[in-house]
This record gives sequence, structure tokens and C-alpha cells, in this order.
Amino acid sequence: MPVVCSLDAVGGRAQLDRWAALRTLHQGTEPVPNGVRLWFAAAAADAVRAAAVTEAACCAFLRLSAVEDTGRVRLDITSEIPGARPVIDLLAATASGDAPG
Repeated sequence: MPVVCSLDAVGGRAQLDRWAALRTLHQGTEPVPNGVRLWFAAAAADAVRAAAVTEAACCAFLRLSAVEDTGRVRLDITSEIPGARPVIDLLAATASGDAPG
């Protein structure tokens, strides 16, 4: 499967803005096999799920899983495709405010 996003430039910018809007509710980041796990305050649940659904639709090479876990929201972004790592790192950095990688 190719590492390709189906969003145009405007849609891509809007999606990155959705991820960036989560920064104030970001509570931590940790590596997981083939990707990253992001933690958010429970108040972010709807916004995290909405961003994950849009991302999964436009970037079929990613696996996104958003679940509520002990009063927080856990978002896993993973892919079996090695070329997906830069995209995973970009999304994690955008949502967390941390430096990529």
C-alpha cells in the first residue's frame, strides 16, 4: 500500500489544524510498536475521534485507534509500512506540540 494522502492542500491544512487544536489537552506521548501512543484529557474525546476518523479515511496506510482509558483518551497511530513513519511523527508532533520523531 502506498503512503499517500487523499486530501488536497486545503483539506490537508484543515486536518493538521484539527490535530493542532488538541495540543492544550495533550497529556503525554509514548512509542508503541510501529508508531506512537498519544494521551489526551477526557474532554478531548470527541475531537480526537473526529480527527482520527478523518485521518483514517484520507490516509488508508495508517491505523488509528482512539479509546477512553482511565479518565483519559488514548490514541494509537500505527502502520506496518516503514515509509509511514514520517507521517506518524508529523501527526504526533502536531497534536502534542513536541518536536517530530
